[in-house]
Amino acid sequence: MATSGFAGKGRWAASAALGSAVVWVAVRWWLEARLERNGWVLPPELSPAIDPDTFILRLMGGAVAVVVVLGVLWWLLRSHSPRTVSRTLWGLLGVWVAVWLLGAVSQWQNHANRLNLAPTQTETLRVVGVQVTKPSTRTLGGAKMYVDWPEQGGLHTVLIEDASEALLRQPSQLTLTLAPGRSHGWYVLGWSVQGVDTKGQP
Repeated sequence: MATSGFAGKGRWAASAALGSAVVWVAVRWWLEARLERNGWVLPPELSPAIDPDTFILRLMGGAVAVVVVLGVLWWLLRSHSPRTVSRTLWGLLGVWVAVWLLGAVSQWQNHANRLNLAPTQTETLRVVGVQVTKPSTRTLGGAKMYVDWPEQGGLHTVLIEDASEALLRQPSQLTLTLAPGRSHGWYVLGWSVQGVDTKGQP
């Protein structure tokens, strides 16, 4: 009976671990299929740039957190208490499932926040820099524009996939047609380079 119960719990744990990942993949596939079916395009976000020092501090904090968690897990598993080991493993399973399910919800919220936005303002911003990005599994690549937006806290970035030669030459200013997200953020619905007959929809 004990062996049967352990096997049943093992199957349930495996199903939960695999099922949560399947939910994430299914939500991602459904959202992408919905975009393609309706001909929708998600506008890129005009987001605050991360200061290098802040990025390094966050990276160090994440590394310390990982070391602490691994240390606690090592101490728990070395206790040789079957109950402690079992609770630790079930706790890890709970974290695994929660991460995948929260990721699925986050994907849906991100799409809902950016769909069918209406432009509310146009801003002409000073261009600080341009970085050419290569295609990846997440984006088609393009020009990552660094612009100064004083009213919103300073340096911001936006990735424009269909970048023109005028953008790649780093113009002094860039005019952006903006729309607020349904819950947060600012998104670029269109752009133009002053003094050049080049306009585009990123």
